[in-house]
Amino acid sequence: MKSSAIIITLICLFVFGPVSALCAGELDNHYLERFGELSRSYPVAGLSQAGRELPLDRCYTPVYHSLRHDWSKLAAGTQQVLAKYLAKPALVNEAVVRSAEGHFLIHYATDGSDAPPLSDANNNGIPDWVETVAAVFEAVYASEVQEMGYNPAPAARGEYDVYLQNLGGASVKYLGFTNAATPLSRTSYSSYIVIENDFAEFSSYSHNQLLQITAAHEYHHAIQYGYNYYFDIWYAEATSTWMEDEVFNSVNQLYDYLPGYLQNPGLPLDTPVSVTTGGGYGRWIFNRYLAEIKGRDSIKSIWELLATVPAPANGSDIRMVPIIDQSLAGELDQYVLGVGKRLVLRNWMSHQNEVSLIHPLLLETNINTISYPAADYSFAFYAANPQIDLSMKPAGVAAIALADALLLCNNLTGATVVPADPLQPIPSLQDAPLSGKAPTLVTGPAVSSPAQSGGGGGGCFIATAAYGSYLHPKVMVLRKFRDRWLMTNPVGRMLVRCYYRVSPAMAEVVARHKWLARGCRALLAPILVTVEHPETVAALLMGCLGWCLLRKRITE
Repeated sequence: MKSSAIIITLICLFVFGPVSALCAGELDNHYLERFGELSRSYPVAGLSQAGRELPLDRCYTPVYHSLRHDWSKLAAGTQQVLAKYLAKPALVNEAVVRSAEGHFLIHYATDGSDAPPLSDANNNGIPDWVETVAAVFEAVYASEVQEMGYNPAPAARGEYDVYLQNLGGASVKYLGFTNAATPLSRTSYSSYIVIENDFAEFSSYSHNQLLQITAAHEYHHAIQYGYNYYFDIWYAEATSTWMEDEVFNSVNQLYDYLPGYLQNPGLPLDTPVSVTTGGGYGRWIFNRYLAEIKGRDSIKSIWELLATVPAPANGSDIRMVPIIDQSLAGELDQYVLGVGKRLVLRNWMSHQNEVSLIHPLLLETNINTISYPAADYSFAFYAANPQIDLSMKPAGVAAIALADALLLCNNLTGATVVPADPLQPIPSLQDAPLSGKAPTLVTGPAVSSPAQSGGGGGGCFIATAAYGSYLHPKVMVLRKFRDRWLMTNPVGRMLVRCYYRVSPAMAEVVARHKWLARGCRALLAPILVTVEHPETVAALLMGCLGWCLLRKRITE
């Protein structure tokens, strides 16, 4: 029996031992792949709601933002390869043009692949496209700063730097990014913007339209860096995406991000940025609802509140969910519920000529097993049916019976007092017409709010602390396992809720001690191997079991 134990131990060490060593390189490979420095390029295109081709990573600000945070965790060789991406672009025979109002310096190449179209119809010595870029950024400044009242994006020299570079001509394609530059205080940073030089590789929208929404989107990222460098990236993307339609209302590209969100309503509000799930980008619809109920200044107030928050001691991003809740006087639960209600009723107050562009909800018709939303600030939508039984509804889930649908929202409190709708003066649920077939309205008592992970990490607290980043590939593996296998059944959701109650405090301790982080990685290694290679692990375990049974029979 002693020899059996030794052999089993050796097999386990052979299978699981290399995992911890490999994990250190996973983060390096993640960034090398994202920047096209590995032979296998990152996916670059998907389909929009209308079937048009859409870049998966239209904005690369999240990647640059996380790269700076994770820089110290990368190997020296990886840092050497990626260092050029943290420096301002080196343009061939660079020329610089100041915009008409003097707020921007447009940098462009006059030769090489980065050069924009150089035609100059008015013979003033400045390429016409460069003049267009300068004019569009001035229009963005007038709207976001002068009209809406946001602070101007801090600039190192007065004018803000915008670079034109061929971002669509490489294996990894994107339209633009905003990169932090110089710290002006402990939390406020200057930055610079890099955008595609001509948008020739992108055909979904016209070149001018892509320029407009990219400028509006990226300049607000620059504004965000001025408020607080440690912003939570999911809300940064939600705000910049929302801003596109506030500045250039006729483009409407942001509606392409809604299917990912509305087809995955059970994911939390702070789901990591992803076109596939609607994380970040698709959450712009939350800001539109806030603007309709409280005015556009309510979004600015959230960023102004974030500006007062000091830099975290560990350098991590500041969670935006508590900031938003504080800015909304502790009523985030009601505003999230209000978004769900408006998605069902489609009674939007603004941009009414665009309501048809909002992807329709997919109402669940299987009522045999009601799947209650387990993630914080998430939804489930069911077609109205008098047979729906809500007797097992969790306390933190609010339910609203509408004419054709049942809205379930995990707003943590179970309360259903929706903010007053200016179009419907009765600030109660009675403004949603009920039918005889609608189920009974059920509410529950308040429950405590489980903490969220920083950076929109979506709840993998201990794994995030162990691997040092919520973007680490191993954390993503665990998150996908949770969403696919645990969040889709009652037992799994119960386990997730129990985990959320105890893991945040444990994760804080793990994050402060490297030896604990290493220990957690070792403990997680068997789980990761099992999740990533279930067939192999099952075969090994069955082989070990069979060998033990055979050995036992021989010895007997």
